[in-house]
Amino acid sequence: MIDGYFSIENKLSDGDVIEVRIVYPLKVLTHEKRTVNLDEITSPVTGILCYGPYIMAIDNNIDYAFLAEPNNNFVYSNTVMNALGTEMKAKIPDSSFKFDSYLTAHYKHGGFSSYYPTVFRPVSEMTFQRHPYMMLSMDFIPE
Repeated sequence: MIDGYFSIENKLSDGDVIEVRIVYPLKVLTHEKRTVNLDEITSPVTGILCYGPYIMAIDNNIDYAFLAEPNNNFVYSNTVMNALGTEMKAKIPDSSFKFDSYLTAHYKHGGFSSYYPTVFRPVSEMTFQRHPYMMLSMDFIPE
């Protein structure tokens, strides 16, 4: 990095491909418009999960059980991670154009003693596809 810019020293040729992957910050935007980094959560925080520029949600088409009654679920904040390196990658629709922005996490369902995985999906992507229901605001707790 030179003066805050990445520099490619190698000579590039036609057909060369440069892949840039950005690791976005994970934070919760609360109803009071306060942001809390996921790694700073020590007690329950209610809000919307943001992954860089994306507002994330649980899509009923991918995880109908998360949205089943009672849906006062608690997401374990320290389990949130990119879905690409997990078995949850199979839940990403083939038509996704934001596949590298999907997240996975574990949650406790409605007060039951459970530990289930779920997938967060960018809301911006869902506007182009039919989805019956999604949940944006939820409770995040440390595990």
